[in-house]
Amino acid sequence: MKLLAKAGVLAVGAALVSQSAHAAFTVNDLYLGFTQSSASSDYLIDLGQASNLTGSSSVVDLSSYLNLGLFNTIFTSGATGVSMGVIGGNNSFSTPDLYTTVFGSTSASSLSYSSTASQLNLDVNKITTIGPALPAAGNGVSDTSKSWTTDISTLKAQSYYGTSGINPNNTIDNTGILQASLWGATPGNGFSLQGHFTLDTTGASPSLTFSPVAVPEPASTALIAGGALLLGAFRRRTARKNA
Repeated sequence: MKLLAKAGVLAVGAALVSQSAHAAFTVNDLYLGFTQSSASSDYLIDLGQASNLTGSSSVVDLSSYLNLGLFNTIFTSGATGVSMGVIGGNNSFSTPDLYTTVFGSTSASSLSYSSTASQLNLDVNKITTIGPALPAAGNGVSDTSKSWTTDISTLKAQSYYGTSGINPNNTIDNTGILQASLWGATPGNGFSLQGHFTLDTTGASPSLTFSPVAVPEPASTALIAGGALLLGAFRRRTARKNA
């Protein structure tokens, strides 16, 4: 399945130029990696700060971060069979944390992980090694070294998967739609669900969105607050009557 019809594919040269911004690893930026064993490169995208996604009260549209021409140049056989994962975090011992998608995981209980400060620091350090140079926030890059494949999602002693026991990749099947849950861990607290990524490649203009964990709507918040006030008033009246 092609991500985009030939008539809409961007010129390869323009795609490479527009996606050429490089930067060093940024603490708590979320990095998205696309991989496929038959491809000659990985595709890396910096989605920006995790808090911009997880702290949102509505669905975040990330579709503009995908360069379709570059994607189709790297994955010439289409989207089916391409794997995608997202990772990020802070490798400071004072405030370590980790964000990761997890292959096939639907509950925190299915994540067996020792969330000590030293383990979080070790795993995030593996993320800092990807790419010859990471893209800047909002940008992507074609990584011919395939560092996401070798240093993140391949099970070996010195990879992210090898040290953490977590494979962040999920694979697009023939439906053309992929959903992946994002989890966050802090020292001693294990993982908690942060939200869900949805990649839909079925249309002429594929979409990538992030749905954060549900938060109360403003009306619901007001209702809860109003209920608390009424309950407090009722208790005060009851207390006066019983005095």
